[in-house]
Amino acid sequence: MKTPQLPLPDLMAILQANGITFEAWPVVAVAIRGYYLDTMGVPGQNDRRRYDDAHFVLWPDGLARFVGNTDPNGYRAGQGTGASKGMASLVPGIHLFGTGLHKGRKGFRQAEPFTVLRDGNPPYRHTGWHAINWHDGAGTEDSVGATSSLGCQTNPPAVFTILRPLIYRLLDQYDAPRGNTDWDKGVRVLPYLLIEETERRKGNLVVSQRFLTPPAQ
Repeated sequence: MKTPQLPLPDLMAILQANGITFEAWPVVAVAIRGYYLDTMGVPGQNDRRRYDDAHFVLWPDGLARFVGNTDPNGYRAGQGTGASKGMASLVPGIHLFGTGLHKGRKGFRQAEPFTVLRDGNPPYRHTGWHAINWHDGAGTEDSVGATSSLGCQTNPPAVFTILRPLIYRLLDQYDAPRGNTDWDKGVRVLPYLLIEETERRKGNLVVSQRFLTPPAQ
């Protein structure tokens, strides 16, 4: 099974740059869009419809690495926020996911409004409850067009069967904070930090100001 190999110090630098601590958030996910930038699809380009991204789960005593997907499984231009809206891509940033169901199976649901970038001319932002879930896709890590995503975050089924129960167990073990999803109240939640590989390689690690302490005056 293909496993992303980014070292722990590099991942901790991303968390620290964005003000995330294990004291506040004992279980954290870092997603890197386009992690396999040079070895899958078009070289140097993040590709849709492929498991060419990476998910890293961090907790005070450990780290787990998984191949995944952070893009929609296609392209559809549109306009507005109604039936003709464009296909959604979750924007880089820190987003809260909570435990919950996706089509009757255990996964993760939005625990706050998410901002997405919708396909259009030009692409445009849209913030709200979009059912951007994190769940299992289809196929294998090498499949093309099997990510089962209209903007959701996904993993190959064989990967998600390991990732999902691991996070569920860790959230309970470390008494992670609770929040509300679009379906449930009082569920365990975790930050999901999404960063683009192209920006990471430039040293641009900050994706959100939400947990950063304002500088002293």
